[in-house]
Amino acid sequence: MLIDSIKMGFSDLKKRKFRTILTAFSIAIGTMLLIVMFGLGEGVQKIYEDNVKKMESFKIITVVNREPGKEVKDSDGNLSFEEGKDKKIDKDTLENINKIDGVKGIVAETSSQITEAKIGDKVGKKATIIGRDVNYTIFSEAAINKVKNSNKKNNKDNNEPIIAGKNLEKGDINSVLVGEKYLEKMGIKDYDSLIGKEIELVVDLPKVEGSINKEPFIIKAKIAGIINGDYEESYKIIGSVELVSKFQEYYTGEKDYFNKNGYSSLSVECNTLEDVKKVNDEINTKLVYGTFASTDRSEDMNKIFSVVKGIFVAAGIIVLLVSAIGVVNTMTMTVYEKTKSIGIMKAQGASRGHINVMFLAQSGVLGFLGGILGSILAVVAAKGLDKFVIEQLAKKGAADSIEKLFYTPIWAILASIGFSILVCLIAGIVPAKRAGKLNPVDSLRYE
Repeated sequence: MLIDSIKMGFSDLKKRKFRTILTAFSIAIGTMLLIVMFGLGEGVQKIYEDNVKKMESFKIITVVNREPGKEVKDSDGNLSFEEGKDKKIDKDTLENINKIDGVKGIVAETSSQITEAKIGDKVGKKATIIGRDVNYTIFSEAAINKVKNSNKKNNKDNNEPIIAGKNLEKGDINSVLVGEKYLEKMGIKDYDSLIGKEIELVVDLPKVEGSINKEPFIIKAKIAGIINGDYEESYKIIGSVELVSKFQEYYTGEKDYFNKNGYSSLSVECNTLEDVKKVNDEINTKLVYGTFASTDRSEDMNKIFSVVKGIFVAAGIIVLLVSAIGVVNTMTMTVYEKTKSIGIMKAQGASRGHINVMFLAQSGVLGFLGGILGSILAVVAAKGLDKFVIEQLAKKGAADSIEKLFYTPIWAILASIGFSILVCLIAGIVPAKRAGKLNPVDSLRYE
């Protein structure tokens, strides 16, 4: 019976082509907007996720020297955030983190300040000196890839962190790396001639009347390499943790400074983006250290995208629901036009249910036709908008990482067609019930 009703629905709609086209077109517009809006939201989210995967910084976890914070409730039940207690990051911490599956590298450091640096007769002014553990990573792969991506846009070839000499290695306790930008300020350009030379790192505190004045503190080190000017550290000097801790001992007057205070900063680089959450959770729960990971921001952004995508889809659904009014009107007109036919069918034994199914099937056919037409229009519109928007972005140099703006999977198109059929079926319920309730005697008299 259902198949016969569907065939009859197609036949009846074919007889009233103009009205059918107008009604189906209004449904198609709603379906098209639903698909395009969903495709736009899905496409923007996918572009963001793809760019996140390319950003090496999202694979970095920053470990802080305190326990994880937690939410606490006061006596009134109000929630507040309580920071964790201070907790030293020491060499044992590094060994434990390095054993976690998914960890690619560790950059552990402490830092201090020098008031000047001397290389022969050249003198450099105040600078930050970073102490990194030479047993682990000096420059993370994320930092190197960041420079590579930047240089690719600027057509630069030299991406390596060291442009002269060599990087710090195990045992280079009294060697340093000097930044290219810092050397430029000193007026030094012949970097190769500096390798192996001695550099004096000086802290000379200003004299203050009425207080005990310290004598200048000087450490002599060997220049191992020169830091590429494209790196953030190119304005600084990098040495071993052991070397830099001596400056902190001088400033604080605290002996054995490093063993008491540990590292001031720790960055953990993961193999993949998928490893970040697992490694982060293990550092939080098993090693009990507070952490910051960019993936937290990424998850928040995905939640925002989900809301925006929901708003887009809701806009399309509203238009589709409005178009359902046309279906109600069309089916009501059909009931009036087929009143006599309904009377004949009832006189021949057709039940109210049979009549209902017949008109609901016709409503479903309208939804199907509108859904198919809307899907075709959506695909054409998405391709056209894709091409136009990407061309406009390309003119402004902003389309390097965008291949497709509208992303509409097949399941979304099929779901939209199914939804348009459902909306039309619901819209056809009232006219179908009206048809089913018609009195056969009155229907036969109807002209």
